[in-house]
Amino acid sequence: MGWAGGRFGIFGINAQVPSTSLKLTLNYASVILAATSAIFFVLIKSNNTSKESTTSYKPNKQATVEMEKMADSNEDATEIITETDFPFLAHLSAPIQKVLGCVLALMAGVFYGLMFIPDQYIRDHPEKFLYRGERPPLNGLYYINSQYSGILLSSTFYFIVYALLKRNKPTINPTIALPAMASGSMWAIANIGFILAISSLTGAVAYPIVAILPGVVTSLWSLFWFREIVGKKNYIYLGCGMFLRCLAALLSGLSA
Repeated sequence: MGWAGGRFGIFGINAQVPSTSLKLTLNYASVILAATSAIFFVLIKSNNTSKESTTSYKPNKQATVEMEKMADSNEDATEIITETDFPFLAHLSAPIQKVLGCVLALMAGVFYGLMFIPDQYIRDHPEKFLYRGERPPLNGLYYINSQYSGILLSSTFYFIVYALLKRNKPTINPTIALPAMASGSMWAIANIGFILAISSLTGAVAYPIVAILPGVVTSLWSLFWFREIVGKKNYIYLGCGMFLRCLAALLSGLSA
């Protein structure tokens, strides 16, 4: 969606057309390869029995995530994780859950692709946003504060709603507090780079690169750390998908 917005100028922003026919071809090829790579990732069957933990976390009887150790006479203790926030998921078959997850992921991707449309519209039409006779800045860094403030307010609002639904007993795992802050800080820094990339390369070039390469990094985490991807067939699918994504990023960069 972000690429389409920049390339075709949807939602009123200016269309960003590559300067030559060769660059235009490379840009289209990068998007096609990126979309094709998604097929291989969908075919991967993840291993639900990923890296085991030696401790369990049970905040209270009404916890969202209950972790119980079941000891067997011949086997080590294992953990059974039961999600109670969304009990209807337990009644869905595995294929339905996968389809639902893919649909929700696509929705998240669409919204992610639209998040820079407002500030891009302001920069493309500065005459509509005059303030005391001055035009708004064209540098994307000036719009970071408004976006991050919106994220903070939105996440706070959602947490309040969640706490109300849980009757003031929200489930908070204390072991993820610092990792969550660290990952949020890294995302914030990376997002600044994303804004700078859009300003320098245009959205039609930057979006394919930023949209597909993080998936490669995530796959490496799943492969080597969480060990969610196992089996020869899955390795082949993963290798093909990662190769196509890296090639798509390269072609998108060459189309700048």
